[in-house]
Parts: sequence; C-alpha cells; structure tokens
Amino acid sequence: MTRTLLLATAAMAALTSITGAYAQATQATARASRTTTYVATFFTQYAPRTALDIVQRVPGFSLDLGATQTQQGNVDVRGFAGTAGNVVINGSRPSTKAETLDVTLSRIPAQQVIRVELGPGDLYGSDYAGKSQVLNVVLSQQSGIDGNVTASAKRWFNGYVNTDIQGSVLIRHGNSALSLSAATGRNKQVEEGTDDLRIVPTGELLEHRRKHNSYFNKDPFLAATWELKSGTDTSLHLNARWQPSTFDLFQFNHVTPEFDPQDDDNLFQT
Repeated sequence: MTRTLLLATAAMAALTSITGAYAQATQATARASRTTTYVATFFTQYAPRTALDIVQRVPGFSLDLGATQTQQGNVDVRGFAGTAGNVVINGSRPSTKAETLDVTLSRIPAQQVIRVELGPGDLYGSDYAGKSQVLNVVLSQQSGIDGNVTASAKRWFNGYVNTDIQGSVLIRHGNSALSLSAATGRNKQVEEGTDDLRIVPTGELLEHRRKHNSYFNKDPFLAATWELKSGTDTSLHLNARWQPSTFDLFQFNHVTPEFDPQDDDNLFQT
C-alpha cells in the first residue's frame, strides 16, 4: 500500500511538472506570435554604442518618454503608471522614475543587448495595456564588465565650440548588476535676432532692438543603479543620482530709438 501511494505521488508530481512546462511553453509560443523580434546583429550596421541607439533604430517604432516626464528627468507624480513610456527592460518597467527612458537606455552599453521584441502593451502588465506598441529590451545575464565613453563637440555660427563628455559602465556578477554613469552636461547656445517695439493703437515704430543672447547650461551628474534578482519575479533595486545644475544667461541689446526724446510727452496721446 505504501509503495503504491509513493508511486502515485511521484506520478502526480511528474505530471504536474510536465503540465507546468507545457503551459510555459504554450505561453511563450503565444507571446512570440504577437511580437516582432530583432536580434542584436540586425543593428550592427548602425554601429550603436548604447541601448538608446538600438531603440532609435527599431523599424516602425517611436520612443515615448511618458506624458509626465520632461527632458531633464524631473518627475512629480506618484506611482509608475503615470510615467510609463513604451519601453521595458527584460520584460519589466525600469525601476526608477527619477530619470527619463532615454537617460536610462543611454547608460546601457549596446553589447549588453541580445535582442529587442516589439509587441502590444498588454503583454507587459496593466501599466502598458493601453499602448499599441511596447518594446522589450532583452539584456544579457552573463557576468562581466561593459562600458562606453562618448565625447562630442558642436561649433556654433559665432565660432564657439561646445564640448561634452559622458560615459557609463555596467558591472554584472551572478544575479547582481551595478550600473554607473557620469557626464559633464555642458550645453551652450547662442541666439541673435531683432525686435521692433511699436505703439499698439497706431502701429508706429517706437524702437528697434538688435539682441544677442547666450545660454550656458551646466548639468554635470553622477548616477548609480544596483539590481539584485532573487527569483524569476523578485528583484531589489537601488537608485542614486547627484546632479548640481547652474544656468548662466548673458544678454546684450543695441537699441535704436525711432523718435525724438523731446516729443516723449506727446507720444502716447490718443
């Protein structure tokens, strides 16, 4: 009796295991039928440096940062649903809402991307259910170190050359991953133009202004993200970012009056 019971229990356990494996395989097949996959070698022709470069080259896909996010990464909203864009990483939404998707993706070296999967949003939970397209960026889980450094220079029409340097490194060991990134965040822009100041009732020209504006943003930053996966659906994330910002504005105006100052008393009479 005991032996028969043990054999029956073992048979039921084996059947449960087979049934679970079959269900997972069926689910994976159904999911694959609803997605379009692009392997990493598809993007080699574009010489990508980061995951962002890959995402921007996916055919028929346009990156959405999320309705409440700004280019500076300032987010003032509770929860993740309001900030969800249209990209997930390894099937899950990015763990931080303190930075935009483009910033997160720019910190991931392109060598870490195995493939990307483009499919409907309902595949990735309720936060994405209303989106027609969501891109899943699948990263390698192998231990190792990958990094990149990018230096850029932009010359403006007045001869000024704006320089900027940014870099990131991803260190993966077992179930943990540490991502570090930094940038000088220098961006100087210049504007030149003219303004005409007129009297509203008559349209008479009051003065002509030749203006020159110079904007200099200094946004250096250091960022770190640590991830520990303890199971298929369980993970721990810690995020930190330090970013002191300054903004300089220089403005020069050359004003040419179009009236005689002695007639100032009668200028605004109607």
